[in-house]
Amino acid sequence: MECEEARAALSARLDGEPEPAGTDPDAVDAHLAACPDCPVWFAAAADLNRRLRVSAAPTEEPQPRDAGELARQMSALAENTPELSQRLRSRSLPLTLCRVVLVVLAVLYIAWAVVLLVNSTDVPDSPSVAGAGGEVANSGDPDLARLSVDAATVRLALAGGLIWGAWRPRAAPGLLPVFLALWGFGAGFSTRDLVLGYLDVPTVAGLLLHLASCVTVVGVWLARHHAVNPLRDSLRGLGARPVAYSPGDAERNSTWRPGDGD
Repeated sequence: MECEEARAALSARLDGEPEPAGTDPDAVDAHLAACPDCPVWFAAAADLNRRLRVSAAPTEEPQPRDAGELARQMSALAENTPELSQRLRSRSLPLTLCRVVLVVLAVLYIAWAVVLLVNSTDVPDSPSVAGAGGEVANSGDPDLARLSVDAATVRLALAGGLIWGAWRPRAAPGLLPVFLALWGFGAGFSTRDLVLGYLDVPTVAGLLLHLASCVTVVGVWLARHHAVNPLRDSLRGLGARPVAYSPGDAERNSTWRPGDGD
C-alpha cells in the first residue's frame, strides 16, 4: 500500500468518515506500523485534529490564539495530504465565487449611477429621460436633477459597500439589512406602480439587482461558516443520492473562517 492511499484512509478515520472504497483497514494498520514516515504524519494530524476540536480550559485571562501558526500547520499538512488540500479548496470555492459576484454587482451599481448622472446633466432643453430604476432626470428642472444626483450618490455608496464586503467577507453580512430594505420597500412601491400602470423595465432591473445583492451577501455568510457544502449534501440526501458529509464536520473546524485574514 502506498503512503498516499494510507494517509487518505487515516484522514477519513480522523474525520469520522468511512474509509475510501476498496481500502482494507488491516492493510492500513500494517502500513502504519511498517512505514517510517506515516506514523509521524498521523501523529501530527491527530494532534492538529484534537486541537481543532477541543478548546483549552479557560484561565483567568483568555489567551489569544495564534491563528497564523495554526494556518501554517494546516498548509504544511495539506501539502503532504492531497485529499485534505482538495477538501480545503472545495470549502473555499463558494466564498471565492460569492466575492467575485459582489464585485460584479458593485460594477453594475456604478454603471447605474453613471447613467443617472449622465441623465441629470443632459442639455437644458432636452426632454425628460427615464433613468435606471425608474428615476426621471431633466436638467431643465433643478429639483429632478438634484434627485437624480442623490440617487446616483446612493448607488455609488452601495457599490462601495459591496466592494468592502468582497475585500472583508466578515463585514459582508452587515450589508444585508440595507439591501433587504431596498428590495422590500422597492417591491412594495413597484406593486403600487404595477396596479397604476407605471411599472417599467428599469425599475424591475433595479429590484432584481437589489435581490441579487441580498442573495450574494447571504451566500458569503453561509460560505464563511462552512455551511454551503453541508446544505448541498443535505439536499442530496433528501434526494436519496450518495453524500460524503459527516454531520460533525463543521464542528471540527477552528473558529477561523475563510476571509478573516484577507
